[in-house]
Order: sequence, then structure tokens, then C-alpha cells
Amino acid sequence: HGKPLGPIFSNKNITTSNIDLFCADSFYFWENRFADQTQGNQNEALRYLLDLVENAPDDVFEKFLPDILDMPQFYRLTFASALSSSFHQGNVANQNWYFNPATGKLEPIFFDVAIIPFNGALNVSKNRLMNRVMRIEMFRKEFYDFARTVLVDDQFLEDDLRFYDATFNRIRGDIKKDTQKLQPTAAVFERIKNE
Repeated sequence: HGKPLGPIFSNKNITTSNIDLFCADSFYFWENRFADQTQGNQNEALRYLLDLVENAPDDVFEKFLPDILDMPQFYRLTFASALSSSFHQGNVANQNWYFNPATGKLEPIFFDVAIIPFNGALNVSKNRLMNRVMRIEMFRKEFYDFARTVLVDDQFLEDDLRFYDATFNRIRGDIKKDTQKLQPTAAVFERIKNE
């Protein structure tokens, strides 16, 4: 998408559920998927984010988080998570972050999401970063402003539906070829059609 090659940090596949990936001591549970293709000291950006999330007082967190985290991208992730009612990317697993060398900031990658019927309030307790961000009044206001902009503009919905349809048409053949999926192809197509 026109962005420069940069590290993609993700959590290592581990078999424990009692870690918190957003703690400074958890840095070693992360890996750069493109370590052999990216240069420099970009791991320090991730280390700084983890330390900021875990240890910074709210005023320090509020002041310095936008220096290391692309806030508009983060709000998009939060909004998409809210729309799908899925915060599957939590403290324990499914974290993927791109370090953009052009901006020097980390950007979340929306990953491994299941659409779940919305049943009221959104629970962000299992995502330390999202929880901390939403506790800060300025960040919460920016997120609400972003969400309002999207929700009142019909063009966003039309664009999203076109994107959804184009994506489905592009991967339709791959869905048919995938013999490892749990649901039969007909059930997958029916679910996509109904959603």
C-alpha cells in the first residue's frame, strides 16, 4: 500500500495464556517477521511502547504515546474491533504491528478477527493498550470524533461494501481450494452472503 518495508512485530507462538504482551518484560515474546530484510534499531520502538504502556503515569502516557503510535491507525483498529465486536487481539496473542520507517511510528495490523453479534458495551479489559488509551480523555474524544465522522458519512459505508465485495471476489477461488477450513465451502459462501 505504498508504505516502505519495515518490521512487522508479532507475538511468538507460545502455549501459555498467563502473559501480558504489553509489559516491558514481555519484549522477548515478540519477533520481527522481517528481521532478515529490515535494518536498524527499530526493535527499540516496540520496547519503548511496551514500557510506556506498562509503566508511564497517565500524563506521560498521554504526552508521549502519539510520538510512537500512529493514533489515527490505532483509532481505525479500535473502530473495526468495535464494529466486529471482536477484540481477539488481546494481551495474550494475535498482536501484529508494523513499524513505519517513514514516520517512526508503530501501526496496528487488524488480524484474525471473527465477527461476533454486538451485545452491548465493548469489553477492552483484555487489551491493556486499548484500555489505557480509552482511559485518557483526549484519546477517547479523538476516537469518538473519528467514529462519528465515519458513522455519519454514507460514502464510508458504500466504500466499505465495495471493498468487501471486491475482496470476496478476489479470494473466492482460494476459499474453494482451501481444504483445511472447518466449515464446508457452501457454508462459508452462505455466511459471507448473509453478512
